[in-house]
Amino acid sequence: MTSPSTPTDNVPQPARRSSLVLPSLLILCVFLLLTALTVWRTSPPPAVPVTAPDTEFSSARAMAHLEPIAREVHPTGSPGHDRVRDYLTEQISALGLTPEIQRTTAVYQMPQVTYDRTGTVQNILTRIPGSDPTGQAVLLIAHYDSSISSFGANRDGTGVAALLETMRALQAGPAPKQDILFLFTDATEAYMLGAKAFADEHPWAREVGVAFNFDARGSGGPAVLFETSANNSWLVREFAEAAPHPFGNSLLTPLYALFGFYSDLTLVKQQLDVPGLNFAYADELQHYHSAIDSVEHVDERSLQHQGEYALSLARHFGNLDLSAAKSTGNSIYFNLFGDVLIRYPQSFALPLAVLTLLLGGALLVSSVRKQRATVKGVLGGSLIFLLSLAVAAVVPMLVKMGLTAVVDSYALTNHDELYLIAFTALTVATVSAVYAGLGKKRTLPNLILGAVLVWLLPMMASAILLPGGSYLFTLPLLIALPGLWLVIKQQDRPLPGSRLAIIALTLLPALLLITQAVHLLFILAGHDYPAAPAILTALLLGLLLPLWQPGLPRRRILPITSAVAGVVVLVIAVLQPAYSAEQPKWNSLMYGYDADAGQGYYATINKSLDPFLSEHIKNPEPSGFNRFYPKGITSKPFLESTAPNAQLAPAKAEVLSDSRVGDVRKLRLRITSPERTLYTAVSLESNEPLTKAEVNGKSMQNEDPVPNRWEFYYFAPGDGFDVTVGLQPTQKLDVRLVDTRSGFPSSLDIKRPADMVPNYYSDFSFVAKTYHY
Repeated sequence: MTSPSTPTDNVPQPARRSSLVLPSLLILCVFLLLTALTVWRTSPPPAVPVTAPDTEFSSARAMAHLEPIAREVHPTGSPGHDRVRDYLTEQISALGLTPEIQRTTAVYQMPQVTYDRTGTVQNILTRIPGSDPTGQAVLLIAHYDSSISSFGANRDGTGVAALLETMRALQAGPAPKQDILFLFTDATEAYMLGAKAFADEHPWAREVGVAFNFDARGSGGPAVLFETSANNSWLVREFAEAAPHPFGNSLLTPLYALFGFYSDLTLVKQQLDVPGLNFAYADELQHYHSAIDSVEHVDERSLQHQGEYALSLARHFGNLDLSAAKSTGNSIYFNLFGDVLIRYPQSFALPLAVLTLLLGGALLVSSVRKQRATVKGVLGGSLIFLLSLAVAAVVPMLVKMGLTAVVDSYALTNHDELYLIAFTALTVATVSAVYAGLGKKRTLPNLILGAVLVWLLPMMASAILLPGGSYLFTLPLLIALPGLWLVIKQQDRPLPGSRLAIIALTLLPALLLITQAVHLLFILAGHDYPAAPAILTALLLGLLLPLWQPGLPRRRILPITSAVAGVVVLVIAVLQPAYSAEQPKWNSLMYGYDADAGQGYYATINKSLDPFLSEHIKNPEPSGFNRFYPKGITSKPFLESTAPNAQLAPAKAEVLSDSRVGDVRKLRLRITSPERTLYTAVSLESNEPLTKAEVNGKSMQNEDPVPNRWEFYYFAPGDGFDVTVGLQPTQKLDVRLVDTRSGFPSSLDIKRPADMVPNYYSDFSFVAKTYHY
């Protein structure tokens, strides 16, 4: 039988809870202000004018380079690309340095992809000689090609402009000891072919002691260290010391790899086994690979942040012995209050998690033994918290499904701040509603310990499987445990103000760390995966239970007001103009002409048709669009319909030689296009297995699971390219060539409204032709 002094799950504690309501509300208001301050502190540093000293980086000076770089779309092989190439070599020469163009054919078989990527690249390189070089140079990388649908102002015009201004500032001051290499890669948007060519063939590649890459995935926000090489402890330490405003997060590197993303640095560090750091800014995602990625949509502060990194790291690492860069050990690192970079060895992840597990277990056992909680009550509290997490994950996904029925999914990025506020408010509403309904008859110690018990699961899992992100689960709980112990120890007695302040201080790190992570996740993936930031928010609310849960049993103000606030903000967001000339809608329209059949086709990557697409695509069918895309793509991501016949001239295949050496037939073809082409897809199919093929004398790998099929892309063909295939004497070969050209045939008279722009899969024409040998 339970003694009168023992708390049960059926006896509320009105005296204690009512005494906590007003102080808790005050602390919550302070926490909200700190949350806003934490997000605000993640802003990039202020822009620096042209009047800055010559030895400093000036974003205003760098912006002067950006206009000529991003004046027009300039993918590899385009006239705009040639103009940017010439501009860069002129600017390098004007600084008294010697530019070099590495022109070569690159071949890259990406992991888990069945078709090769090849192409002719033109990397631009130069070096600033060191005062006392040891043969270990510092390499700075940015790519100068744009995507096929973008002006490339942010990706990666700002990176290129930052390196030009860095080059100038370095020349204005004393030279570092080590050589500083500058690599402006070509064909990064064509699957890092330029970086592959540099790593494979250029003699400077063997001199690299450390590499830094600069890129963008949006048009603003802080430049974030999002990827490192292995054994990064020394690198991160030196980065924190050198950079004026260091911003990074060790959670991002494993997530970047998990999602299968690649960059120039990813390839360089893997192929050359050199240490390196990767930087990018990613706010305002709607500009990524978009026709609105123009100079007008560049946040100069983000350019300043990138440039500060480039200049400070070149100077700092250029004066170090880079042999230490491969020292063993990784770091866990994250920011606190903006540009304060906290770091500690990754080897601490599991011990800290085990320590937290032991302390949490001790708190649980002690509370049960001293009758401050019960096993049944704690398990009930865990179930309530798990239910709140599940509801928190499901609600934003359902809301997004509902929103996309009213608002195009691309429109969500145009008002992302409003949707972040709305989803956060709805998460608070759902979690607090679960506790208001199920937790009102349960003691606060049981609810707190139930949340702690659940917290231990992701904490241990992250320490083992995702140590770079373990800080997000270990440190908040570890620091919060003393405060939670004070709450549990008080039982039903009122908490003094000093105790409440101490408790709030122990919970503050959880607020700051998780709030920053929620903001970061929402920027990077929140629109596609809104459950991730919602779950983190719900986990945070579990630790903050002592501050908000006491007022719930009697008044349901928090769930009601949060729900109303979330709905109101959602309505405001939905009622905002979804698209405008300033924030246009992305959509996809492609045209294909099959010269063999004399038939035209339209296709889109959009899942539904807007009025513009409906004008052209009639009676659409799901399709892999394999007349023009490799057959290795097995899904059907396109909607396709027939279209007018534009009678476009196809690429030609000329037989240069057809010889036999013993039992091997060697067929050599010259592929040319009647006009400038972005890339040519080549599909080889035979009645027997294909085992050997070369492009411009470079061997390719065939990863296609169908042995008698070989597909590859060739980028920037320009004046043509050679394909050599090894065959059996009686073997038949079909060669299908698909040119991809910018824009649509003029005869189709396709004109977009002012509030629409093409996305990455849009505004180009395919021309296909098959040859038989």
